[in-house]
Amino acid sequence: MKVRHIALALVVLATLLAGTGCRVETKAGPPPSAQEVARVNGVVLTQADLDREMRHTRAYYRWQLGIDLDAPENTVQLAQARQEALQRIVDQELVRQIAEGLFPPGQSAPPITVSDEEVQERAREYEAQAGDRDALLEQNGFLSYEEFLEFVRGNLRVEKLANLYALGEQVHARHILVATEEEARQVLERLEAGEDFAQLAQELSRDTASGKNGGDLGWFGRGVMVEPFEEAAFALEVGRWSEPVKTQFGFHIIQVLERGMRPDAQDFQKWFTQIRAQAEIVITAP
Repeated sequence: MKVRHIALALVVLATLLAGTGCRVETKAGPPPSAQEVARVNGVVLTQADLDREMRHTRAYYRWQLGIDLDAPENTVQLAQARQEALQRIVDQELVRQIAEGLFPPGQSAPPITVSDEEVQERAREYEAQAGDRDALLEQNGFLSYEEFLEFVRGNLRVEKLANLYALGEQVHARHILVATEEEARQVLERLEAGEDFAQLAQELSRDTASGKNGGDLGWFGRGVMVEPFEEAAFALEVGRWSEPVKTQFGFHIIQVLERGMRPDAQDFQKWFTQIRAQAEIVITAP
């Protein structure tokens, strides 16, 4: 049974944002695992940090994409994955420094704390989704449950940073997608006659992925959906249906269920990019 990969959704840092970079003291003739691969504002990241991130990366490619990065034919892909993993551990360390109030200098926000109770609660949620702790650890490349808990702590740091610095307007919407405007108007007639939106989505929507969930698209911010859909969704009052909205996929009837300010991945990316540009980052790995 494939266990859902628990990569973070709100990422600045691509798909596998995990725990924190670690501080080490450099000494003459360090073992390979302690060799420096990068420095972030003077904090040394080591080969051990990169090896950890590559374990997660290999697990993701193997279990989610069916790709063995160590196969001879995947040499180029492995090299690219390693460079991406290196950038992720740099970003992970920078997130830690921001969360702990160490960077940027003079920031006014208090340090972000993540309690052990919060970590345990979120870990239980992930385990419940996966259904099997051992498979969760194996299929996400964790060597121990303690390492998994550090991953969870890193996720919570990012979420709390996003709540502080990356709130954006979002809507929670559902839709019914049909092929023609005539079909869309027939859907409107049935809705106005009192038929249930979710049941109509299951029956009629050409978007079968959302259709089986009653047309529910979840929460999304601007820049996620195609432009005509986005404009219609953000213009709607909560609870109201749209007129037929034409996109390249067909005609949509949209209903907004909720709206509010929520952590937004794009806004977070913009904010983090600005902060990253102020950091002193040195890549020393070949």
